[in-house]
Amino acid sequence: MKNLKRFNELFEIFTHIDEYKKYRKYIENGGDVNEIDYKDNTMLITSIITPYDDIFDYILTLDNVDYSYTKSNGFNAFDYAIRRSYNKALKLYKKVSNRNIDEYFNINYLTSIMFTDNIVKKALLNNILKIAKDYDSELYREYFKIKKMKKYNL
Repeated sequence: MKNLKRFNELFEIFTHIDEYKKYRKYIENGGDVNEIDYKDNTMLITSIITPYDDIFDYILTLDNVDYSYTKSNGFNAFDYAIRRSYNKALKLYKKVSNRNIDEYFNINYLTSIMFTDNIVKKALLNNILKIAKDYDSELYREYFKIKKMKKYNL
């Protein structure tokens, strides 16, 4: 384990073909998946931000992952996933359900960002709706009912 690089260094060399093997080796040799790096990220958050799906998928198989960790900026793993990748957000949603995730899945939040001009919020809304369509059809129907009512000023 002394010869293993800290996970910050591992993430910096993930452009190599064997990044997944090095990551797994770090974890299997006692590396802490919940360790916080110099950017205030856990490995889970870093795997969401980076394009490496294999690493993200591997983290989801581990038992000791802290899904509730919230950075000093107020964002947790689901916040990053839903902003960056529908697929990662969906996998994370299937894996965990917590207070921060539930905040996204309420009709008041969805209607508050419904007609925004903000590109980030529109992407966020689309990702939430994709998940709602698959996992919360009632919320999905309610959203479109309200959208239709607003469109016709009802």
